[in-house]
Amino acid sequence: MAGLALYVGQARQVALHFGTSDGGTASDLALAFPEGGLPAGWTVAGNGIRCERVDAGGACELALNYAPAAVAAPSVLTVPFTFRNNRGEGGAGSMSVGYRALAANAAVATADPAGPVRGVVGKSSAVTLVFTTNDGSVATELHLDDKLADLPAGWSSDSSGLDCAAFGAGNDCRLGLRYLPSAFTPASTLALRYRYRDSSGRQQSARVTIDYSALAPNTLVAVSSPAGMIRARPGASQQVTLAFLPSDSGGAGNVRLITDLKMLPPGWTVKSSVLPCAQAGSQGDCSMTLVYAPGENQPAGRLELDYAYTDAVGRKLAGKADIAYASHDFRAYVTDFGDFRNGALVGGVRQCELDSAGKLAGCVKAESTWPGVGASSIALREGHAYIGAYANQRQGRPARAVTVCDIADDNALTGCADSGPVFDQLIGLGINRLGAFILATPVDYPQLTHCSLAEGGRLDPASCNTFSIAVFAPVAPTAITTSETGFYVVGSNFAGVQNLYSCRFDKEEPDCKVFPLGYPKYIVQRMSSGQAGDRRYLYLAAAPLADPGKAAGTVVKCMLDAEGAVAGCDQGGIPPGLSPGDFIRIGDISVDGAAIDLVAGPGDDSRKIYRCAIDQQTGDLAGCASAGEVPGLVNSAIARR
Repeated sequence: MAGLALYVGQARQVALHFGTSDGGTASDLALAFPEGGLPAGWTVAGNGIRCERVDAGGACELALNYAPAAVAAPSVLTVPFTFRNNRGEGGAGSMSVGYRALAANAAVATADPAGPVRGVVGKSSAVTLVFTTNDGSVATELHLDDKLADLPAGWSSDSSGLDCAAFGAGNDCRLGLRYLPSAFTPASTLALRYRYRDSSGRQQSARVTIDYSALAPNTLVAVSSPAGMIRARPGASQQVTLAFLPSDSGGAGNVRLITDLKMLPPGWTVKSSVLPCAQAGSQGDCSMTLVYAPGENQPAGRLELDYAYTDAVGRKLAGKADIAYASHDFRAYVTDFGDFRNGALVGGVRQCELDSAGKLAGCVKAESTWPGVGASSIALREGHAYIGAYANQRQGRPARAVTVCDIADDNALTGCADSGPVFDQLIGLGINRLGAFILATPVDYPQLTHCSLAEGGRLDPASCNTFSIAVFAPVAPTAITTSETGFYVVGSNFAGVQNLYSCRFDKEEPDCKVFPLGYPKYIVQRMSSGQAGDRRYLYLAAAPLADPGKAAGTVVKCMLDAEGAVAGCDQGGIPPGLSPGDFIRIGDISVDGAAIDLVAGPGDDSRKIYRCAIDQQTGDLAGCASAGEVPGLVNSAIARR
């Protein structure tokens, strides 16, 4: 047969037809696979590997399945077979199938022209978003999720939306935008969310951003290089060039600083400067160079330099350079369930940086989260952190709302405040573009509640809806994680049934597909979704039903199909690199790109954080080791930026 080329994530059945060449009849045909079995991705279809009778009519048909999980170069599968002819003599032959596995493509969205859009008030700039694929092959069903009628001030489009049936392979999908600012606009970002199906048929979601700002005509702006947040660790330094550029062709002269350079914030010095400048041109010849070298424990801040100039028509004007800086760069957040200390309940979130080896280090309290006893879940989305706390009213700890924090320039958690309704015995929390999904156990029966997100990322209490218990009957949910289009739930009746649900949600009640996990020897406590190579997986962290507090748990890997439904799960096991004693009191499992963070330990107050690589060919966990020390009382959950 002709060569077979599939994208990773696709599946195809290959029919093998057998017949006799002389019109006679053969018997006992059997496939004789090479030693070591079939190559990766190949399996025998359900109709077996034998035919009792073969004749000229081709009555014998066997089949193989090819479902590649990893990219494979062009190769040939040789399938030997044996048989007996119509004289009872043994014979042999072989059949060859050419095949290869291609990586599923990804959508690539770029702005034309590239780079930040620096508008001028009253002048229109055209920007085109171009959607292609990273390998030139076709992707389908591109859809813009955001409404173009709700673009930020100054932005507009002649289109009402964007839908492309197919793009890539020389067929770009384009969206025309227009930026016509009516007022000065500081540096900002336009973000548009979209989804599509890649070449394997899986639905994917992504976001494209356009940085923009707007100046008044005939003005002067200070542009820093590097742009954005300036970061340097204590003991290191970062050089910053500040160029004074005219907003248009008018030019500006007599450029001078008003701020006294002796009053710079701690850690800042001037390396060189050509100011004052008689004339500022578009080539950045009017500039100065500063150095940021922070000391220990220096907080994030902003360097502001006031300057004055004369525009092209002789007006005396002023401006301000504004540079954000930080000596910290927090990259991980660990919830501390807390305990009684000195007669008081304490707990909250610690925010951690990464050391030169990539391990958690320099962990400090996120002060606005303390004291927050019971902090046990955390999720991040679009500049906000969501913290769930376990409280039990019958034990004298009042039900708690979800705490929502803003993420500052140095990634510290700030402005934390409770949001939405209160939840008793909150045991799971997930956030996606659909809102917040909260798993709690009032009156000891787990229930799942959905709340939409309001302005500023807060929970909208008026939108909250608790799903009917019939959605997951006959089991009760025990763990949850979200996807971009819905969520996954594990439920158990703690006796003979445990199910895994993959749910889409676009109405009051979710639409769920059920995958039976079998008799619940283990109870799933936490779960997380991720991708290895071109395949998506669920990772379930479970404790043994018989003795969850003292016996070792397991991590179960489940494969997802192109629609995001569960296609199968392995038998689970203790993560490699960990001993049974390391993996008893499970706090969390959290996928972070090509790695997984685990929170577990022999006791609640001795939980450690481990980081495990994900094998990109198989999706299995590999090489688990300490992720660094976090000085928590009862470490419970982790999230990374």
